Amino acid sequence: MLNQVPVTSLADDACTRKEEIRGYNESILLTGLKDGLVSVSQLQRMGGPATDYGLRVYANNGNCIEIAGTDYQTSATSSTAEIHRIRQKMHNQPVNGRIGVFFDRWIGNYYHWMLYCLPKIVLLHKFMGVDKFFLPSGLYELPRFAWESVELLGFSNSALLPISCGFHGASELCVVHGASPSPLAWKFTRSQFRHLMVGCNPSKTRSLFLKRKANVHAQRQLVNENEVEQMCINKGIRIVDPGQASVLDQIRLFNEAKLVIALHGAALTNIMWMEPGGKVIEIATDNQPHYLSLAEHFDHEWISLKAKRVDEGANDHNGRFTVDTKMLGELIDSLT
Repeated sequence: MLNQVPVTSLADDACTRKEEIRGYNESILLTGLKDGLVSVSQLQRMGGPATDYGLRVYANNGNCIEIAGTDYQTSATSSTAEIHRIRQKMHNQPVNGRIGVFFDRWIGNYYHWMLYCLPKIVLLHKFMGVDKFFLPSGLYELPRFAWESVELLGFSNSALLPISCGFHGASELCVVHGASPSPLAWKFTRSQFRHLMVGCNPSKTRSLFLKRKANVHAQRQLVNENEVEQMCINKGIRIVDPGQASVLDQIRLFNEAKLVIALHGAALTNIMWMEPGGKVIEIATDNQPHYLSLAEHFDHEWISLKAKRVDEGANDHNGRFTVDTKMLGELIDSLT
C-alpha cells in the first residue's frame, strides 16, 4: 500500500485535530486532516452487478493514511507526485467545513452498516462535531435501513454529500482510523439509540425465530424452515422477519427479547439491542465468528447449532441446509 502511514506518525501540521477514545483494552483514534483528500474508484464486483468502492484517504503531505475495504486494494494507487498535482488543481475547490468519511465496499449490508459504518458516523459527530459526510453517488441504492438509522440519530438526508469516482477534497477531512469493527464503538453506538428503548419491557422474556425473506440471499436457505417455524410456534416463540421491519421497530423488538434463534445472517446483528444476559442460537455449518464476538461483547450466551448441508455446490456458510428440529427443540427447552 503505497505511502500508507499510521495517523499517529503524521506530522502535527497534517492534523488539525486528534481525538483518542479509550476503553478497556482498546482505543479508537479519530483525526481531522487539513485539506484532506479522498480518492474513490469503482470496480465491478465479481459475479454480480454490485459495485465496490475503492476508498483512499490522503493527508496534505501526499501520504495515504487509510485504505478501506479489500477487493480493490490491488488497483493502481496514485503516486505522491500525482496527488500533489491534483491537490494544486483543486486548491480552490475543496468542500468547506469538517467532512467525515465512513463508507467502504460493504456499506449496503445490514451487519456491516450497523457495526462498521454507523459507528463511524456516531463517533465523528460526537467527538469531532462532524455533521456532513461523503457518500459515493454511484452507489447502488442505499438500503432503507441506512437512511432510517441516520434519521434516528437526528441527521437529515442532506448530511450525506454525494461524490463521484475520482478525487475530492475537504477543508478538513475527518476519519476514524482503522476499518476493523470495535466493541467500544458498538457499545457507544448502542448508547446513542438508548432513548428509543424507553417504554420497552425487557422483562417480557420474548423469544424470537428470525425468518428470512424468500427472495433475499437465495444462496443461504433453511430447507425445513416451515417445520422449524411450526415447532417454534408450538413453543410460544414468535416468528419475525426483521428485514420487513423498520430500524426503530427492530430496536424495540430485540430490546424485549431474551432468546433469539436464527440461521446465520445479518439479521443477527440485532442482538446488539438486547439487554445483557440474552441467549442466542445460531444455526450454521460451523462456528461463525461474527455473531459469537457480538454476543460475547454484549454479555449474551451464544450457542451454535450445526446445520446439515443438502447440496454440495456451495461452500463456506452458503448453500441449502436442514437443521434437526428435535435437537433444536431440546436446546430451546433447556434455555427457557
